[in-house]
Amino acid sequence: MKRMFHFGLSLLVLGLAGCGGVTGIEINSVPQGADIYLDDIPTGEKTNTTLEDIEPGEHTIRLILEGYAMWEQRITLATGELIVLDAEFAQALLWQYDFTEGVSSSPAIGAGGTVYVGSGDYLYALTPGGDQMWSYEAEGEVQSSPTIGSDGTVYFGSNDNFSTGAGHVYALNSAGSEKWSYETDGWVVSSPAIGADGTIYFGARSDSLYAVAPGGELRWAYQAGNFITASPAISSDGIIYVGSHDKSLYAITQTGMDKWKSATGGKILASAAIGSDATIYFGSLDGNLYALTSGGNLKWSYQADAIESSPVIGEDGTIYFGSNDGYLYALDASGNLRWRFQTGDRIKSSPAIGSDGTIYFGSWDCYVYAVSPEGVLRWDYQVSGKVGFSPAIAEDGTLYVGADHLYAIVGSSKGLASSAWPKFGCDNQNTGRAQY
Repeated sequence: MKRMFHFGLSLLVLGLAGCGGVTGIEINSVPQGADIYLDDIPTGEKTNTTLEDIEPGEHTIRLILEGYAMWEQRITLATGELIVLDAEFAQALLWQYDFTEGVSSSPAIGAGGTVYVGSGDYLYALTPGGDQMWSYEAEGEVQSSPTIGSDGTVYFGSNDNFSTGAGHVYALNSAGSEKWSYETDGWVVSSPAIGADGTIYFGARSDSLYAVAPGGELRWAYQAGNFITASPAISSDGIIYVGSHDKSLYAITQTGMDKWKSATGGKILASAAIGSDATIYFGSLDGNLYALTSGGNLKWSYQADAIESSPVIGEDGTIYFGSNDGYLYALDASGNLRWRFQTGDRIKSSPAIGSDGTIYFGSWDCYVYAVSPEGVLRWDYQVSGKVGFSPAIAEDGTLYVGADHLYAIVGSSKGLASSAWPKFGCDNQNTGRAQY
């Protein structure tokens, strides 16, 4: 069931006090009580108020009010000038879709802005406006995030049989009809990745990585030492990287041959990210984020707490990831800490980076956060459940994120950043394939 939320537009009014007056900014808002940020620095003031003795020049005013979209305006202040800003807030929530059960996967965005997401035993397709187009019932819970092929085919896995542990991967056309399904000996929590030739790669609790042809025929299966619940990441030269509960990251060729494996001190539950220089970044429950060369050699590691969040990469090469200690970390390409941002609980959600550099992610504290590339809060939005899934950012700026419901929230970014790996699965279709 969809719930719609309507809102008004922001309004900016400029005033001039005249020469010799106080150099400042009068800031009013409807509703009032918003936190005021001046040039990304919290002033400690709330609307409605006047900031006095402001240095002349260019400034950015940002207002944050719980439950509303961020309001921001850039101004040029002259000596002796008083600028008056009147802000009318828009509601942050565009709509939410209420499923019978909570959201169980990260969303994907397909052609025409169609949003695909799992909930319970179903995969749903919703319009950008939040109306249901169709649903498909699998044989068990859909915890595998959907992946969209170049022809619009939607791939996802399910946990089908509790007693036998069997699972399936399904291929549906864009109208929601089944094209084929492939049965495995283990639950499929891993989200599929799609190779350049259309091969679908996914892991299962049968301890195997599977390669299935676009028509549904098995090409090969690679046996790891334990469950594979992480999603594969595919390099531009076709190497498949995937982590396992056996505490190792595997590099596997397109023909299913072992290239190398790298051991860590904990289970690997989240997918890797691949940089433009082919560096592989991934986290482990041992608390380390690792950076490996394409040959499997360690470049560096950074100690945080247990990591279940997949890393992402900004346009400047910064690596962002969440940890169970409740921090979002930002590291430079050499593994040095740039900053960390604290939330109220663990972060299992993988971040998504917008075209303006904003980093979006959720926390188990029931908030969705938007943070600047400098680590400053841009806004947050409280939902009614823990956020453990990764956001998707539409071209119109809408942020889709799952928790107890699927939420469509007003964002400031028009699509994803043009970086090597800006979100879980690399792109809004969750293909898991590097473009560099």
